[in-house]
Parts: sequence; C-alpha cells; structure tokens
Amino acid sequence: MRLTNQQTPQPVFKHLAINKLALAIKQQSLILCTAGALIVTTTVSPFVSTAQATLTIKEHGKRQNY
Repeated sequence: MRLTNQQTPQPVFKHLAINKLALAIKQQSLILCTAGALIVTTTVSPFVSTAQATLTIKEHGKRQNY
C-alpha cells in the first residue's frame, strides 16, 4: 500500500507541469496573436485610408466634371 501512495504524486506533478506549460503556451500564443493583429492593423490601416482617400478624390473629380 505504501508503494502506491508514494507513486501517485509523481503523475499528478507531471500533469500539473504539463498544464502549466500548456497555459504558458496559450498565453504566449494569445500575446503573439494580439501583437500580430496590432501589426496588421498598423500596416494595413494607412493603405486602407489612402485607398479610401483616392476613391473619394476620384468620386469628387467625377462629380466636378459633370
């Protein structure tokens, strides 16, 4: 009986370590995703705004011609 009692904590500790590792990975990926989204928005938004500006200028030009 004593042998089984001594052996039970080890898998529990291993499981806890795995859980902590998984949690750390999840947090890291979340941070990476957030950073990626920020990078995408900061790099894409100027292009989008310039595209919108050129579109409005083109539309304005069309209206002035008529």
